[in-house]
Amino acid sequence: YKNVQKFFFFPGFRKGTGGLLRERGLLERRRQFQQSPEAQREFLQGLGVERAPNAQLISLFAYENNGLASWLDAMAADSTPTHLL
Repeated sequence: YKNVQKFFFFPGFRKGTGGLLRERGLLERRRQFQQSPEAQREFLQGLGVERAPNAQLISLFAYENNGLASWLDAMAADSTPTHLL
């Protein structure tokens, strides 16, 4: 493959990166979802989750890391209730 031009795609947010791929209309659908408590309730219900009243809702995905335990401890100690998914 001596004469084949190679391209490398590096996703990212900064100038000089390839940007992030997303489906058409995603941002508008997200905006509508975020403004609709009914849509959010239906989504959570589909997951078998009933949102705790007056609690902030956080969906967390994280690889194992040293800061996670202390962050969870801080959330547990906070006066604002948290419903963590």
